[in-house]
Amino acid sequence: MADLVVGMAKSVVDGALTKAQAAIEEESKLRQSAQRNLVFITGEFQMMQAFLNNADSDRLENPVVRTWVRQIRDLAYDVEDCIEFVVHLDKNNSWWLRLLNPVSWLLAPCLDLAPLPLDEAVDELDRLKARVEDVSSRNTRYSLISDSGSKPAAADDDKHDPASSRDAVGGATAFNRLFEAAFRTTQKGDLTQLLPKKDHDLGVISIWGTGTGGGEDLGMASIAWNAYVDKGTCQNFVCRAWVKLMHPFDPHQFVRSLTAQFYAAPSSPGEEHATSVGGVRVLMKMEAAGGEPLKDFEQLVMNNRYLVVLEGVSSMADWDAMRRFFPNMKNGSCIILPTHQFEVASLSVGHPYQVLHLNQISAEHSVYAFFRKGSPYDVDQGREIHNAPASKNVSAGNCKEEAAKKWMNRHPLVGRESEMKDLALKSWF
Repeated sequence: MADLVVGMAKSVVDGALTKAQAAIEEESKLRQSAQRNLVFITGEFQMMQAFLNNADSDRLENPVVRTWVRQIRDLAYDVEDCIEFVVHLDKNNSWWLRLLNPVSWLLAPCLDLAPLPLDEAVDELDRLKARVEDVSSRNTRYSLISDSGSKPAAADDDKHDPASSRDAVGGATAFNRLFEAAFRTTQKGDLTQLLPKKDHDLGVISIWGTGTGGGEDLGMASIAWNAYVDKGTCQNFVCRAWVKLMHPFDPHQFVRSLTAQFYAAPSSPGEEHATSVGGVRVLMKMEAAGGEPLKDFEQLVMNNRYLVVLEGVSSMADWDAMRRFFPNMKNGSCIILPTHQFEVASLSVGHPYQVLHLNQISAEHSVYAFFRKGSPYDVDQGREIHNAPASKNVSAGNCKEEAAKKWMNRHPLVGRESEMKDLALKSWF
């Protein structure tokens, strides 16, 4: 009897050990499969990176190539999301949960046995690998990439100087060319339409220019200035200031400059030229308020709707130092941030954000606005379409359709608007 009990115990232990080893091996194989797929996907994206680095602007103007680039961009979003999911997987092996699979039907009524995260990650990576293979093969089917990766230079030798052509192509980085191929449109947006309305959260709008030739400097400043002195802007924002960040940062000087400009802000575009003693009046206002810039500034930003243009912000550390001075009073105040840094432009407005093409200065220089999705810009869209009046001869539905078309023509937003993350794009370069 004792031998029988011992024999049965050994059999049970052997069976349990076999199942445990099988579960561990399965867990290990799945992790290895995920790693192989990630290596393959990384290699394919490196080849795509090489093409984008070597492709000239003319090639990226090709509609077929632009479509392929957009497909790469969308695929990169999904790959990034999957990688984030994989990175946050529990590093501890969960092989013991696989032992419950044979009796999952029995435990289902009382225990939620959802698919294991590792299984989901492996399945998603398998699907992404298939998509990557498909996207990569399209360049062969449609002859998107030649042996040189770009148009032969001999085609333009008779029209352009080779050195100047190389300079023009080299003026924009591969990242800028990818961004422009995905987001540039023939229609241009208006920065004033992005300014928040009253009773909305503090808005942040960043202006970013592509290229390195200097033309984007003038483009960003001009767009910001036109919005800053716009008649409607002057009437809607009681306090306005245009400040350039100085290094090292002096918070007291920063506040004094803002306070002085807030007091001097005219209520109409030409009012500052109406009198030659405007500066004296500013000093009189500041002295009448007590002559304490810090307290004056606090009262102004707490009790008034303000618009501030911040120049010279070159890093997120700069932006973090600036933003602390501007409380969110939910009165529609706004900060405009012209910057050369894509990281600052995209991260300062928050996620998710949208992109609006503001102006194209040259073939390599374009200016874009970044703003938070769900801003009053979106609210205005819905309100305008919903409230479209119907005439006697036109139905309400047709009126709303016409209003929607009119709005889309006036506000040409393009691209994947809610999940464009700079890491997914910049990881290629």
